[in-house]
This record gives sequence, structure tokens and C-alpha cells, in this order.
Amino acid sequence: MPGRRRHIPDDIKCLIVHMDRQAEETLTRAQIRTLTGVAESTQRRILALHNKTGEVIQQPLENGRPRVLNGMNAAVSH
Repeated sequence: MPGRRRHIPDDIKCLIVHMDRQAEETLTRAQIRTLTGVAESTQRRILALHNKTGEVIQQPLENGRPRVLNGMNAAVSH
């Protein structure tokens, strides 16, 4: 459902990680949802990405389709 997604700012994502990792008083996901307005499933996805990469932003692998010919191949074929 493409219309249901909304952009979550990076500082809110970092705040979610910080709230989840607090040592003295850990907040539940429901409490974090109330404070930030971010769904629990989205919180899990943000935390999983942070655990895997150490970042809260997923970087694209590469933009666009790979080229069939590079510059050297194109120069040789003409």
C-alpha cells in the first residue's frame, strides 16, 4: 500500500534508538509510540536496521540500471 507510508525524520529515528537503549529506565514500544507517534512495527524495523548496520538510514545500493558497455567497450566498437 504505497499511500500509507510517511517520511520519518532521521532525528526521530535516532531518538527511537536512544529511547530503546536507555540503561536506567527502558521504555516499552507502546510508550515510545505514544511519545513519538511512530508505530511499533516501524520501531522494530528501525532498530533492526540499527543493529545490522549501526545507522538509522538505509542507503541505496546503486542508482539505476547497470551499463551494458563501459566507455572503453563503446570506443572500441565504433
